[in-house]
Amino acid sequence: MKRDKREHPAQPVDFGPRADLDAAAGKDANADDFPVRREPATRMTGTRLVLRPLSAAELLVYADEPSRLAESLQCLPVPPHPDFFRAIVRRQAERASADPDNLGWHTFYLMIDPAERAVVGSIDFKNIPSTNGTVEIGYGVDDRWRGRGYATEAAAMMADAAFATGRVRRVVAETEDGNPASDRVLLGAGFRFFRKDGISNWYERRIGE
Repeated sequence: MKRDKREHPAQPVDFGPRADLDAAAGKDANADDFPVRREPATRMTGTRLVLRPLSAAELLVYADEPSRLAESLQCLPVPPHPDFFRAIVRRQAERASADPDNLGWHTFYLMIDPAERAVVGSIDFKNIPSTNGTVEIGYGVDDRWRGRGYATEAAAMMADAAFATGRVRRVVAETEDGNPASDRVLLGAGFRFFRKDGISNWYERRIGE
């Protein structure tokens, strides 16, 4: 996977109800039915993962103090982000603040495994859908949690949520040469390879596939 190098006035940080994870861990939480809407679902529950979107204020905390954010959700501490990814998240926070009506397209979604009480990674849409109904996703899983299928599950959930908005007909993602694990993530999530561009490999999944 290749992370994009891009990545309201200040408001009190609200990390949401802590009961969310307890419900998910106890299997009492219901998966979103993804009714047609203009933005992605505000919270998505899969087989193992909860995808929890961040507010603009939370994005700033995630950029600079990810362990603080994880611990507020009763999850294990997470390692600090490298500088390039911190810059990506902060730029997304600026976009989310400037365009709050499209928060779901600008924010990062934490990949949370409630059974492990762990934030295992994050995933995002890189911008609002284009006029032809295409949107790009990016994702990353922390080293400790790789190889367990989390990214595949999250990518499939994000594509499904995008299609359900009525604004998206095609979801794309980019990998780079030398990262076959990321290619497998997308293939496992129902994407197919469609273009080679230098060291970049482009995959797509169309609505109905």
